[in-house]
Amino acid sequence: MPSLDEGADVASPLDAALKQGERAISEQQEVCFTLYVRVALPLDGYVFWVKSDLVSKSTLFNVMGFNEVPLNTPQTLAAPASTFTQRGSLHYASRRDQREDQNFSVNRMVFTSEGPIEKLNQVGPNQLWIGRYKDLTFAFGSHGLLYRAAGLWHYEGDAVYPDTAIQLVDELSDLQTKQIVSNSLPLWLKMNYYTPAFYEAFGNDIPLYPAFLVPANLTPPWGSVFISPETTEALASAPSFDSQMNRWQICKETVRITLFGLNNDAALDFADFVQQWAENNPDDFGIMNMPVIKDLHRVQTELGVIVQKKEIVFEINYFQQRMNQIARALIEECIPEFFPSGAGPIPPIVEQPSLDFSDPDNSGYLAVFAGV
Repeated sequence: MPSLDEGADVASPLDAALKQGERAISEQQEVCFTLYVRVALPLDGYVFWVKSDLVSKSTLFNVMGFNEVPLNTPQTLAAPASTFTQRGSLHYASRRDQREDQNFSVNRMVFTSEGPIEKLNQVGPNQLWIGRYKDLTFAFGSHGLLYRAAGLWHYEGDAVYPDTAIQLVDELSDLQTKQIVSNSLPLWLKMNYYTPAFYEAFGNDIPLYPAFLVPANLTPPWGSVFISPETTEALASAPSFDSQMNRWQICKETVRITLFGLNNDAALDFADFVQQWAENNPDDFGIMNMPVIKDLHRVQTELGVIVQKKEIVFEINYFQQRMNQIARALIEECIPEFFPSGAGPIPPIVEQPSLDFSDPDNSGYLAVFAGV
């Protein structure tokens, strides 16, 4: 006699009928998926999804090998990108979206599979399977409701929007190497894991991430940095230029730091750390208000609890300029190190030197992002 578990796996008449209909309608359709890896720019945390055959193991957090990538080495691919083909039925609905600054089509994709697509569930938060069919590129953001007896799985997601298509990197030359944001975000990312030189000074062991770019399913503690674009204003009537024609424009803006998983003492220590940072690094920014810690309330009804969530708002003034001259080379999944070809490791330094990423002589910097 079969067990209950074995009986649950037996196909029902509904299962067979639906699968037969899906195969007839789709005409045995197949969709190819390619693996991409999440890479964040070191200066401002901007996220790109890079085709997996362009990324070496040295790009993964904390496992970078020293001197594996000599400077100015031409790009070579060690292995083709991971791919798989899934049979199913792909259909989509299109609508026109008209906005103040752009008009574009939104294609809502629904892929019906005859079974669960295990590869979509086995990747980590820093990997993503991108599907392509004809001229459509898409990723799935949700798994639709289903009945087990039906035997069909539904995956849904929007096709890649035209303005986000440049975040998918299929060629190494497409990867941005210059700072993208124009606000003070690099200054805040510069604070990650800062250790003071003196015992009396405050350090920071709270990782900070750009708003909307916090890694998926992250375990506290962490903080997100949100800079409201409406608050960025000039304090000087015109920018100034130094002898190297670098542009300097003094500005002000409001920065909201949202902290997760911190108790009262840890939150106050972070606020004191930022205050001390501004006093010791006046070239970075100055604080114009009196920041205080506020407790926020977000609940999960199933548990009957409140999330440990706090907020602190800073009004700062700073110089809007080429921030890569002062930002530390920190990255979420890749920590670049710079060694001349044939030389040994260089002792760590607090500030990374200014690099001109457009200079071909600095191509070794990009090499640590890409498999070479």
